[in-house]
Amino acid sequence: MISIKKQIIQNEPVLVFPGDELGVIEEFQPGPYTYEEEGIIRSAVLGIPRFSNKDYTIEVLPRTSTAPVPRKGDIVIGQVGHTGSQIATINIFYINGIEVFPTYTSIIHISQVSKGYISNMEDAYKSGDIVRARVVNGKTIPIQIETLDSNQGVIFSRCSRCGDVLVKLGKDKLKCNSCQRTEKRKTAIDYGRAGKDIKYF
Repeated sequence: MISIKKQIIQNEPVLVFPGDELGVIEEFQPGPYTYEEEGIIRSAVLGIPRFSNKDYTIEVLPRTSTAPVPRKGDIVIGQVGHTGSQIATINIFYINGIEVFPTYTSIIHISQVSKGYISNMEDAYKSGDIVRARVVNGKTIPIQIETLDSNQGVIFSRCSRCGDVLVKLGKDKLKCNSCQRTEKRKTAIDYGRAGKDIKYF
């Protein structure tokens, strides 16, 4: 696995999200659309990072488009932010296959995650997961979503221990081939094959 840091230095196209770690100030200088937090340079926006060899600056090029308004029934893709025992927040950056910026904030209640029983939200979603969902109510703030269908749920995830990509081991079970850790998720049926939905992970 190529680390995000190496991809940034090589200027390979990789999508980063607000808050993602890009580097440390001992090695790089924060550029446009980044910020420094306790010595760590993070992305301030959804976009593509760029590295300058001249002054060792990292900047982020924002991804912009005409943003559609999420409506009931729309299929959305987003990244899990905060998770509690009953509720998780998901930052939506695709609506019906169209990339949006700024992102929309949505919430999902544990009762709307799966048709099966889930006792704790972290058995279904963890911070950083990429999730496909359906909008239940687009008029509320934040937007309400669900992932009850088999083609909804996590489509991309990383190991919570080492950060490597998790592969599907079975229904709602993922495995890290680097550290052998297994983790639970509410996965979409096409987990690991959903790259067509997002340009860059």
